[in-house]
Amino acid sequence: MLPGAFDASNYADPKWRLSNLYWIQDERAREIPFRPNPVQLALLDDLWYLNVFLRSRQHGMTTFSDLMGLDLGVWMPNQNIGIIAHGMREASEIFRTKIQYPYRHLPDGIRAAVGTVTSSTTEMQLSNGSRIAVGTSMRSGTYQFLHVSEMGKIARRYPHKAAEIMAGSFQAVHQGQYIFVESTAEGRDGHFYVLCETAKKARQAGKRLTALDFRFHFFAWYQDPRNQLSEQDAAEVRLTEEQQAYFAKLQQEHSILTTHRQRAWWVKKNDTLGDLMSAEHPSTPEEAFAAAVQGAIFGKQMKWLRERGRIGDFPVLPGHPVNTFWDLGKRDCTAIWWHQFVGGRHRFVKFYQNSFQDTGHYFTELQKFQMAHEVPYLAHYLPHDADTTTLASMTNRDGRSVREQLEKKGLSNIVIVSRIQDLTVGHDLPREKFPMAEIDEAGCAEGISCLDNYQLEWDEKLGAFKPTPMENWAIHGADAFRMWAQGWQPGGAGAGYERKNKRGHMTV
Repeated sequence: MLPGAFDASNYADPKWRLSNLYWIQDERAREIPFRPNPVQLALLDDLWYLNVFLRSRQHGMTTFSDLMGLDLGVWMPNQNIGIIAHGMREASEIFRTKIQYPYRHLPDGIRAAVGTVTSSTTEMQLSNGSRIAVGTSMRSGTYQFLHVSEMGKIARRYPHKAAEIMAGSFQAVHQGQYIFVESTAEGRDGHFYVLCETAKKARQAGKRLTALDFRFHFFAWYQDPRNQLSEQDAAEVRLTEEQQAYFAKLQQEHSILTTHRQRAWWVKKNDTLGDLMSAEHPSTPEEAFAAAVQGAIFGKQMKWLRERGRIGDFPVLPGHPVNTFWDLGKRDCTAIWWHQFVGGRHRFVKFYQNSFQDTGHYFTELQKFQMAHEVPYLAHYLPHDADTTTLASMTNRDGRSVREQLEKKGLSNIVIVSRIQDLTVGHDLPREKFPMAEIDEAGCAEGISCLDNYQLEWDEKLGAFKPTPMENWAIHGADAFRMWAQGWQPGGAGAGYERKNKRGHMTV
C-alpha cells in the first residue's frame, strides 16, 4: 500500500520518496519504515555531483547511499547504478539488505509499474531499463550513480583495487552524474586519504567546485542523537582529567560543545575501543586520520607521539653530531634518516629516499646536509646487505659493495647493523624506543608517512592480517628507522653492529 496523506506531486520529490516509500531492517533485525536521520538529511541538503564523506560508525551512510541509488533506478529509466565494496561477500550482503530488501517492500503499485526483469545475488535489471549491480570494481559501461563503500579499507588493504577504482570505475561516471565515496578513516595515506584531503582543503578555502571536483563531508559521532547515555547511566560515569582536557580542547579549538550524556557515551565506547576510538568515532577529520588503525605496525606509537607533540617543530640543533640510518631496498629504493641524540631524546631531523640512483647520489645528499647545517657526522648505520654485491644498481663493475663504494668516496665511521632473523623482534625494538623519539614534521614528512603506513599484509582468504609487512612504498623508510632501534649506541659504539676503520680493520 502507498502511504496515507500524500499528493501525487510528492513522487517527484526524492526527499519525500526517501522519507516515505522504503523499508529496511534496523540493527535489531526489525522491519521498520526508513526515515532519514539528521546526519543523512544534512548530507541530502548538501549534495554535489561527486561526494566524499569521512564518517563515524553507525550513521547509516551505506544504507542511505544505496537507497538513493535504488530510488534513482526505480524512478528514472535507463539508469546504471553501481555499488562497490571491498569484497564480494560484503558486496552481496549490501545488495541483499540495501537493494533487494527495500525494493521488495516497495508499495505494490510501484513494483507493478517498475518490475524486475532479472535478479541475482549481485545484479537487478528493472523493467524501465535501469540496472543495479554490486562488485569490487565497476569499469565496463557507463554509470549514472556510483557508490564506493569503505574506500579507506579498500585503499589500505588492497591498494591495487583502490587504484583500479580511481582509474577505471570513477572514469565510467561521466560529468554531471553522481559518485558517493564513504568510509571511516584508515590511516594517513592512500587514495581515500588523498581524496579527502584534497576535497577538504578546497572546502576550507571556499573554492568553487566544478562538476569534476569532489565535495568533502564529515560526520562526527556527536552528530548522531543516539550517541548518548540516559541521564541515569550518565550519572554513573566520571571523566578522568585527560578526558576532561580532551573535551575542553574540542570546545576551545573547534567550538564543539557536548553534553554530559554525550561525553559519558564517548567514555564508555572509548573503554571498549581504546586506540581504535579515534578512527571509529572521530570528533574531527584530523583526529580520524591520526588514529591508530588495525594492521598498522607502528600505529599506536605514532598516535602516542602526536598526542604528546613529539611530531612537530624539531629542526637540526647546531653543535650536536648527526647519525644516519639507512635501508637499501631490494627494489632499488634507498631510504635515509638523519638523527641527533640530545638530552636523552632521539631527534629525527631529515628523511630522504630515492630510487635508481647510485651511491654517489646519496653521498652528495650527505654532503649537502652537512654544508647546510655545519654539523659533524658521528656514524652511518647501514643494513647487513651493504656488505654484499647483490644490489646491482648500487654496486660498480669491479664488484665493490655499497659500503666499499661509500668508503671510497670518503665516508667514514660506517656501521653495519646485524641482521635480525625474527622480524617480530625487529618490530618490537622500535616500539620500545618510540617514547624517546622526536620527529621534525617539515624535514621528515615523507618518512612520517612511511611510519604511518608501514602495515601488515592482509590475507584475503583467511580474512586476517599476515605476520609479514606489506611490500609497499613505506617499507624502506620504516626499515631504515628500524636500523636506529637495532643498531644505535651512545657514541657510535656498542653491541649489535660492526664497524670498520679507514684501514679496513674490524673494530667492535
